[in-house]
Amino acid sequence: MGEREVKQEKQGHGVTAFTAGDLVAIEKGAKWLLSLLFCVVLIFSIGIALGAVDCLQGIRLFLRSICVALVISLATATMGSVLGFLFGIPKLLQHAGDVQANRGERAEAPGTRNIPFFLTNTSLEEISDWLTKIIIGIGLVQFEKIISCIHVSASAASAFIEGKEINFVALVDGPVGGATSFFFSIIILCLFSSCLFMYLQTRTRLTLMFMKVEHSKASGQAYLDAFSAPVTSDETVTENSRPSVKAVVQAPAVADKELLLIPREQLRTATEIAGWASAQARAGNTFVADFALRDALQIEPGNADIMLRLAEVFSIQGNHIAHVDLVRELIGKNPIPNKAVVSVARTAQLEALYLPPPDGFTKSIELANYLERVDAGKLPSVQLRKACAFGQKFKFEKETLRFTNSAARDSALSAARRVIELEPNKDASVRIVLRQVYDPKRFSGPATDNDLEVFVGDPDFEKVIVEGAV
Repeated sequence: MGEREVKQEKQGHGVTAFTAGDLVAIEKGAKWLLSLLFCVVLIFSIGIALGAVDCLQGIRLFLRSICVALVISLATATMGSVLGFLFGIPKLLQHAGDVQANRGERAEAPGTRNIPFFLTNTSLEEISDWLTKIIIGIGLVQFEKIISCIHVSASAASAFIEGKEINFVALVDGPVGGATSFFFSIIILCLFSSCLFMYLQTRTRLTLMFMKVEHSKASGQAYLDAFSAPVTSDETVTENSRPSVKAVVQAPAVADKELLLIPREQLRTATEIAGWASAQARAGNTFVADFALRDALQIEPGNADIMLRLAEVFSIQGNHIAHVDLVRELIGKNPIPNKAVVSVARTAQLEALYLPPPDGFTKSIELANYLERVDAGKLPSVQLRKACAFGQKFKFEKETLRFTNSAARDSALSAARRVIELEPNKDASVRIVLRQVYDPKRFSGPATDNDLEVFVGDPDFEKVIVEGAV
């Protein structure tokens, strides 16, 4: 990791005790210490070799002493590094409320944070906590024994170099030679210096690496921008009334690229999850977005904006039943007219026509009444769908319930007349669709879109739909 990344500590990562220059200086010092240690070991080995009686023995003592010294240095440095890592490993606070609790602040209100399905694995942190407490406890209680063990190890290394028989019992209280003191010093030096160096590295560079992963979130504004941007395009609802009922996915928002790189388990608040889910939906990951938005609704039940995004996702998935039902719930919680809600309500009004009767036309009529209340009834397409819904109702009651409902007929006729009033141009697409759903055979319409065909031959419908009289 370079100096530029280390300097991120100054940008709110929480590691403020060291600057990039301080870390580089520490690392340079460690390199110099390592070089000095090697030189000392080399000089020591040469000194041992010079005391030999002949050249062959000198070479043997030199190689033996330098190998033993390097192995001891490496072993103790490794142990010191492990201790430094255990003492320095950063503690990950899973929730913002934990930080507030540690500071004695008031916890967040319910619904403002979330425990996600997947949390960061903190087993290493827990092990570090346990081991550091155990090591400190044992170190304080058994300090003399630890020093004695180090002394025995140094004496054993010295005896090995000199070619003497190693008797650990005798080494405990045995005389201290020059080589023993040297190895004892090497062990202490490598142990503490490596522990300190690894502690500093763990508390600085490793902490920054952890934070880079754990806090690689976008800004709060990015989540809001992604959340506020629609998931479906306005092309989903057209004035042609009954084109394809498949929703058109909106183009990705500016913030989507940044949010798509963030793991789901790092998100906490409903806004973060909903913004991330909206970005996923626009990227085509609708099932991921579906589950995430449901999770956000568990945090903030009844949030109209989250329900709106979830309804759009249902529409993209082709889950018409869920989409229509959620939109009906949404408009019940959003009495004040809203352009986005009106848009999904228009889509749901269309989709409801394709649901099995009687639920389909009943829900479509309910949505038509809502659209009229919020002044969207002036759209010819809304009136056309309303006419189709009442046409379905009339046909269902006539064929299934065996009775003729004049009220359904009159409502269908009134809605068809309203289409003519709102769109005088007989060649307009909505007028063409009106004639096609009335008589698909005569006006070359889809055979399945025949909601008003039940009224074919009715003079009133002929006059309004075919002749365009109001």
